[in-house]
Amino acid sequence: LRDVERKGREEANKGLDSTILTFFLGGISLVYVAYLFSQLAYFFSGFRGFLPEGFTFAEYARRGFFELTVVSVINIVIVILGTAFCRKQEGKLPLGVKLLSLFLCLFSLVLAATELAKMKLYMDNYGLTQLRILTTLFMVFLAVVFLALIVHIFLRKFPYMKIAVIVGSLMLVSLNFFSVDRLVAEYNVWAYQNHVLPSVDVYTITELGDAAVPSLLTLAQDTDPKVAEAAKLELYDRWTQLHENQWNYATQSYAVGEVLPYELRSFNLTSYRARQLLLENEDLYITVQKTETYR
Repeated sequence: LRDVERKGREEANKGLDSTILTFFLGGISLVYVAYLFSQLAYFFSGFRGFLPEGFTFAEYARRGFFELTVVSVINIVIVILGTAFCRKQEGKLPLGVKLLSLFLCLFSLVLAATELAKMKLYMDNYGLTQLRILTTLFMVFLAVVFLALIVHIFLRKFPYMKIAVIVGSLMLVSLNFFSVDRLVAEYNVWAYQNHVLPSVDVYTITELGDAAVPSLLTLAQDTDPKVAEAAKLELYDRWTQLHENQWNYATQSYAVGEVLPYELRSFNLTSYRARQLLLENEDLYITVQKTETYR
């Protein structure tokens, strides 16, 4: 009985003193509040659709992303370690620690929302890229992690780490079944043709994979001759890669030969469809000759 009583006292005294932890979390929270209110226009301009003075769209979005990442890492570490090592009262976290940990999570969610607004502003003006989509998904993942942490603060047995791993894994697996290249190409072309974007960055689309071929075929018929020519040149390059190319010593250039057989061992539905489209629509761009200007 004496051993049981002594063990009970040891368990009660284990961990960080809740008063010290409360002052620590309170100090960090005050710094965050001061930082937020000192730069309200900077944080919330994205919601109103305009840039703060002295920023470009790219700088505004990139700076916000790195701020979100740094603050999120700090807050995740503080909340996890604080709630894990805080001295419990009858197995429960003290109310002050709960509320301040909740504030850190909510602050991170607000920061994530502002950064999503900045990224949307960036996309609205310059279209999509692979990096912009992946960055947006990462911010959504951070928001899910903080939501799971909020539940964990009040329900200690809630498996927040499992939730984070499952959601992160599902997002990664989904990216393997969902063509980011196709989304980027199709949206940028649609936004350009519907005057959502003032121009289209053909170079960005040419850097994408086989999923971009249908969009390049659309641009090859554009009314703007520069856009059409740039798309045709890229299509011509891809078309030549489907053929045997032999060096012609007489003309000092490569001659396009027979179509290479498709390797079934490396079959990919997207690449197969792109190959068919290139061969079926070759009359659209086969007359294009690549000059040194475009090399």
